[in-house]
Amino acid sequence: MNEYNKEWEYRISQSETLRHRIRELDIAAPKNRAITLPRDTAAQIEIAVNTIRHENNQMQIRINKSEALTEASDITNPPYDHISIDCGSTSNSTTRDGRSWTAENTKLLSDNHQSVAATPLTPSTPETPYTSARLSYSQFNYSFPVTAGPKFLRLFFYSTTYPNFDTLKAKFSVKAGKFTLLQDFNASLNAEAGNDPGNQDILFREYCINVEDGDEKLNITFTPSTNRSYALINGIEIVSMPPYLYYTNISKVDTEWPQVVEGPPYSILNNSALETMYRLNVGEREISPSLDTGMLRRWNVDDDYLTSQSGPSVDYGRTTNLRFTLLTPNYTAPDEVYRTLRTMGTNGSTNMMSNLSWQLPVDSGFTYLLRLYFCELNPLIVRAGDLRFNIFIADQLATDWADVLVWTNNQKGVPVVKNYVVLFYPLNHKKPNLILKLNPYSETSRFKNAQLNAIELLKINNSNGSLAGPDPDSPPQTSVVSSPTSNSKSGNTTITLVAIAGAVSGALLLSFILAFFLIKRRNNVAVHKGSKQKDGTSRGSGSSLLPTNLCRHFSIEEIIAATNNFDELFVVGVGGFGNVYKGYVDDGSTRVAIKRLKRGSRQGMHEFLNEIEMLSQLRHLHLVSLIGSATRSMR
Repeated sequence: MNEYNKEWEYRISQSETLRHRIRELDIAAPKNRAITLPRDTAAQIEIAVNTIRHENNQMQIRINKSEALTEASDITNPPYDHISIDCGSTSNSTTRDGRSWTAENTKLLSDNHQSVAATPLTPSTPETPYTSARLSYSQFNYSFPVTAGPKFLRLFFYSTTYPNFDTLKAKFSVKAGKFTLLQDFNASLNAEAGNDPGNQDILFREYCINVEDGDEKLNITFTPSTNRSYALINGIEIVSMPPYLYYTNISKVDTEWPQVVEGPPYSILNNSALETMYRLNVGEREISPSLDTGMLRRWNVDDDYLTSQSGPSVDYGRTTNLRFTLLTPNYTAPDEVYRTLRTMGTNGSTNMMSNLSWQLPVDSGFTYLLRLYFCELNPLIVRAGDLRFNIFIADQLATDWADVLVWTNNQKGVPVVKNYVVLFYPLNHKKPNLILKLNPYSETSRFKNAQLNAIELLKINNSNGSLAGPDPDSPPQTSVVSSPTSNSKSGNTTITLVAIAGAVSGALLLSFILAFFLIKRRNNVAVHKGSKQKDGTSRGSGSSLLPTNLCRHFSIEEIIAATNNFDELFVVGVGGFGNVYKGYVDDGSTRVAIKRLKRGSRQGMHEFLNEIEMLSQLRHLHLVSLIGSATRSMR
């Protein structure tokens, strides 16, 4: 266990204990006097200060040889809370990431007369806390006694089948105090949309919530969305954090507050809640919770979000000591975050024509806190002006002439965290992208480059006190079709696509034509000769412009439902006839693409009908096959 964790475990609550700890480090600590500490010891003392509610707010500690002044009153924390509950379990355990999980205490539960503890029915189960769960078809609630102050709240889910609980029926909402964290959360859909192949069924959410003085409890409520769905939870973790790690210290001048991109300073008060969207170590190395600064945060690699070419990540090791300040205390991030970074590469001419960029999908309709981490350790960068670059956020210039050594008054090894606020107003897209770009400043910078150590992005609750985003779209469904002439093996898959045509220009007549196609993914997958219609599927309404024997007919109502009334969010491309939409038919079991004929398109109704008729009569392993259509006429 590193010194940081040891100090947090001490849970120091009195200044006398602090002075005793300083004496253990062979340092004299006269009461009410400023003292000068060796650099290597300064971090340990600052951690001790951060874990107490010091009764003497005037005590001062001079940190490092730079004589940077840190006041204990500025960095004190409330008493330390660390709760890790293995829901549904009756025994304690420790996991590889350094967490110690406590068996569930049912006294923390209320409304639990219908909730049950269960273990997954999967042959192989990930480690704790995913080996057990608390599940219920009715609402249940946990009430945790905690101290006042900001906390990390982490929820762990394992989307799988449990005894008497089908995976697909896990749909629920979660509230913590007055905040809605999840709303009608479909665990199965979210698990399938995850981008971790090794842990596809595991879900994790992290929040920041402040517990007000006098509350002394954090209540977490799980509510099934319908009387046929259930709620589940596998693990709950609550960890204290420093008071102004993410929240704004409004006693400071507003130049130290987060800055709205192309706007004024912005304060994030402790009556807000936040959700961690991304925490990325740009140095291409994951940092496990056990290596965090005592708060058990995980720092993921940025590879999945990097959208530009870059040079190899750089690790400066221990060549220069890190020197922390009051603005950037040592608990902000592990040392490894500040010692590793990503640059554009060494070719300045190439760098001037490109960006170092990341793309982060977010939920529209929310405000976000974007934290960028920097630390200058490059031995070639010796003075302010050697490396300058621009920072663009959401295609807006957030900072020009960004220069780490300007920010640190020409001191190397001093970490800096820059905070920006980005507003995403409601858009047609469920998941717009927050795009971050860095590019060299061309005129005066000695080195044509840009660099970054880490990225954090946190969502701020909306005016309704909600952090809940939409569920992802249903994933593609696989299907197996056979042909009398095919020797294809069962299990091979096809993707079903739909083309929708619509709108004939003419007086008083509006028609929608739909054509359904199968596109093979492998050469050895055959397509069937006829369309298989599921029970209950209507045969169409209104007069059809196509012979009924050519293909399956759908009602226009089914297609409107499949595309959410031709929502622009569902547009995946544009063809000669018009927009192409994604959608779901057969009660959502089949994912399709839908082409809709647009009034005034280059190709008209006659050409489209000819195409449908021709395709409906073609059956070959390597050709697209028509499987259905629909029409609608309105006078």
